[in-house]
Amino acid sequence: MRALGDAWEETVAEFHAERAAAAVALGEARARQGAQHPDLPDPRSLRAAWPSLSPVERRELYAVRFDTVATWRDSDGMLRLAVFAAGHGPGGLSRRGFNRAAGLHPIDVPADARVLALEDPRERARDRAG
Repeated sequence: MRALGDAWEETVAEFHAERAAAAVALGEARARQGAQHPDLPDPRSLRAAWPSLSPVERRELYAVRFDTVATWRDSDGMLRLAVFAAGHGPGGLSRRGFNRAAGLHPIDVPADARVLALEDPRERARDRAG
């Protein structure tokens, strides 16, 4: 660091920015490759094998097919799920290869996205009362 003199902070920041950009590019390339990956098992085979897969193996299979899985609760209490296929996830989220912990980040779900309602608070209230 002494060799860099007063420019060491700027040099380190530049290095980190380049590394972050490279990590994003690598994640995007992996997602594109995964979206076209011919070696994925067919759904029937995958369903049969799923119980015997380790969490790491399951995570790897998810990563090949999906960029982002988002859940949120609407103002009416409805729990919602949006899944973004590989290569179609929102930008600006952390990617594989970063040396920081994953975090929760708000995302914009496109108006034409297919969103699934996972839990209706009215049903939950009925179940509790029942």
